[in-house]
Amino acid sequence: MNIDRYNDLERIAKIVLQKNLNRAFQVRGEQNNNWVFITEGDEYLVKFTTKEEFKRLETEAALTKLMGDSAGVPVPKIIHIGEYDGEYYMIRTLLKGESLGEVLNQGMIKVLGEDGIGTMIFEAGQALAKLHKVSFNKKGLIHKDLNVVEYNIFSKEEFMSFLNTVYEFKCVTEEQYTYLNNIDIDDIYSGEFVLCHCDYAPNNMLVCNGHLSGIIDYEWASAAPCYDDIAAFQVFMKMYDMEQFIEYFYSGYKSVKSIPEKYFDNIHIYKLYRVITMLACQLNQPEDRQLKEFKEDCIKLLEELMI
Repeated sequence: MNIDRYNDLERIAKIVLQKNLNRAFQVRGEQNNNWVFITEGDEYLVKFTTKEEFKRLETEAALTKLMGDSAGVPVPKIIHIGEYDGEYYMIRTLLKGESLGEVLNQGMIKVLGEDGIGTMIFEAGQALAKLHKVSFNKKGLIHKDLNVVEYNIFSKEEFMSFLNTVYEFKCVTEEQYTYLNNIDIDDIYSGEFVLCHCDYAPNNMLVCNGHLSGIIDYEWASAAPCYDDIAAFQVFMKMYDMEQFIEYFYSGYKSVKSIPEKYFDNIHIYKLYRVITMLACQLNQPEDRQLKEFKEDCIKLLEELMI
């Protein structure tokens, strides 16, 4: 960890919290894809991002309100987004609970039982289906005014950009590259354009007292077909060695909205696209921003999917 960087962001987090909430806070920081600082008592979170990604924070604020109002999904309250001393940040409330990712382990199965884990997975499926009931008339990135800016997301063009990165880093063979290059991605990803989270991972879901208590981190949400969100959750369940619970997820989703049969016909391709996307994004990061264990998990899963 870069201690000077940590100390600088800690200082700024305290300043912007006091400026916007009119009281002083002690904070603790942690780094995932971005630096975040959490206040004592777990009331508020300050999330830092790059200047290039700042517009996504503005979009996240608008989407958080949309998801809370229209989709009925529990979401945090956005307090402020802004810039201070060259650093771009968001302040939001912290929802009660711990991440679902922290609960998905064999030890917690013994504590909560399979039905206890299954209930939370079922509710994760329900919440995603509620998001997917919000529809759009075109595909693309969602702007802060909630209009859609057309972008070729989940397309052959986008897929090849990720695949080329993975190939350049020798994570697929030439034969595998040729096979993947020949997939008709545009046809497989055609469908209704709905509100997609685009990072529907257990770490972005909060649970409390055995139930889903919130969905967070909407900065990459888009208007697109539903397939990637559904496949992404199954990919993450595989990474957590919890894929045996996926039927709870499907049941929860289908209690709100049907899953297109096309999804199950092409599920292997949707998983491949998701894993290749995540791996390419890690490979494109500077070494000090790569999540090395996550990158290795992606490589391992890609190898399994290519057998």
